[in-house]
Amino acid sequence: MPPLARIIEGPRRRRQRAAAAAAARRRRRLIAGVAGLFAALLGAFAATRGRRHVDDLMARQYDDVTLAHKVQAEIFRDRSTPKRSISVNAAYGVVYLRGEVPDPRLGRELAEAAEQVEGVEKVENLLHAPGTPAPSAPAPAPAAVKRRMREHDGHAH
Repeated sequence: MPPLARIIEGPRRRRQRAAAAAAARRRRRLIAGVAGLFAALLGAFAATRGRRHVDDLMARQYDDVTLAHKVQAEIFRDRSTPKRSISVNAAYGVVYLRGEVPDPRLGRELAEAAEQVEGVEKVENLLHAPGTPAPSAPAPAPAAVKRRMREHDGHAH
C-alpha cells in the first residue's frame, strides 16, 4: 500500500490490517505444524508396519491392473471382438472375463487367448451368449485365497 494511503486510512484500519496479517501468519505456522506431524506419523507407520508391506500392497494392485490391461490388449486386438459387452478384471493373477458374446465359441477363444498372456495364472471365463444366464465364479475358500496371496507375493504372511 502506498505511504499516502496508509496515512489516510487511519489508525483503526492499520490495526485491523496488522491483526489480519498476524492471524494469517499463525494459520500458516499451524498448517506447517500439522503437515509436519502428519509426515512424522506416516514415517512411524512405515517404520512399524514395514515399508515393504505398503510397497507390496501397491505393487500387487499395480500388477493386477497392468495384467488386466495386457489381457484387454490381447483379446481386443481383433476389431470384431465386442469390446463394450466384455469386461476384464484381475485379482492375484486370476483374470475374470465377464459379459455377453454372440457365440460361445468366441468366449472360449477369448479365454484361451487370455491364458496365453504372461503373468496370468488362471482365467475365470464368465462370458455367456445373449439370452442365457450369466455364470458365476465359484467363491474361493479363505484358505485358497491366503495360499494364492502367499504364492503371488513370494513369501508367507
